[in-house]
Amino acid sequence: MNWNKLRKQLEEFINPTLEGRVEYLASGYRYRKDKKTQALIKVDKEEVFNMHKTFVTWYENEQAIIKDENFKVFVTEEDIIETRKSVGDNVPEDRLEVIARKNKRAFYAKKIMNAQNSLLKTDFQKAANDFLSGNVNDCLNSDDIILNVLAIIDRRVGKNRLKKMKYQMDLKHPIVRYFYDLRS
Repeated sequence: MNWNKLRKQLEEFINPTLEGRVEYLASGYRYRKDKKTQALIKVDKEEVFNMHKTFVTWYENEQAIIKDENFKVFVTEEDIIETRKSVGDNVPEDRLEVIARKNKRAFYAKKIMNAQNSLLKTDFQKAANDFLSGNVNDCLNSDDIILNVLAIIDRRVGKNRLKKMKYQMDLKHPIVRYFYDLRS
């Protein structure tokens, strides 16, 4: 599908509160040998999502994610029980929560890094086609950052659904959280 047709279809799904604020753009050189194109999203005429350069810092490694103060992890009772099984009963209760939080942060850091690394390999147009042909719920729950962003901008996703996903969004990449905050 050519870019103009794809862009029009994507723009039809933009939430009414974001109409006129969010733009999908692509640049590329038709006669260039490698024919690479670059897709990006602008919000209020400012480029905010570009795989190669963006104002949101890309994580260099998992430790950067783990140390990020904005990266929130909530420990449940099941997490503490699972940690108790793995380390044994001789660990104090307050220490179990610290270990569970550390393990959960490491787990989600790996997921975010994998999503970010696959983004570098992913073609925006392929992800956009998957979004248009797929289910918006699957896109919201996907590990693909582009699908998450497109689903959050989607008019079929209401404020109540987004409010219910607050804790899930805390575990997503910063660019996904940016668009989530834009809708909130």
